[in-house]
Amino acid sequence: MTKNVFIIYLKTKLSTMPEKEREERLSFYREMIDDRIEEGMTEEEAVASVGKIDDIVRDILAEQQSTGQEQRPRTKKRRKAWEIVLLVLGSPLWIVLLATAFVVVLSLFISLWSIVASLWAVTVALPVASIGSLGACLMSLFEGNFVFTFVMLGISAFCAGLFVFAFFGVRYVTKGAWFFTKKTMEGIVHSFYRKEDKQ
Repeated sequence: MTKNVFIIYLKTKLSTMPEKEREERLSFYREMIDDRIEEGMTEEEAVASVGKIDDIVRDILAEQQSTGQEQRPRTKKRRKAWEIVLLVLGSPLWIVLLATAFVVVLSLFISLWSIVASLWAVTVALPVASIGSLGACLMSLFEGNFVFTFVMLGISAFCAGLFVFAFFGVRYVTKGAWFFTKKTMEGIVHSFYRKEDKQ
């Protein structure tokens, strides 16, 4: 284990200590490792000679408790009275803005997925049109109308070919719309989490 990794692990294990005291402990172990490296040890040997992180943390916390210092757990920041008053007084404004943002985002998603649904409807209609044209082609063939038969046969082939291209294109568009929707929703959710973490 390198010195930097050792210090990072130790800092994480001592995260409940007051910052000033924690930094003093980390500085102590940094200097100890540096001294042993200067004496000729490799970095890994110097780190190993210091001891196991769990043992070090246990000794530090036991020493801290014996001196009467209690661990101070991290608590969420409490809002001040004037912040609460501002939130209450400004609620008509921010509630309207929040509702407007919600409606805009919702309308964006509805518009996007309406377009996707319309594209799928057109794509599904193509094979139906192809089959219908083929049926009209057969009927006109029995009636002896060869010009109309060839026209309907061409329309049927055109719709069938267009369906193949449309299917893959609309499928690609659907994947893009789903990716956009997913990322947007994740961004909105993460923005709320970040706000809670800052409080």
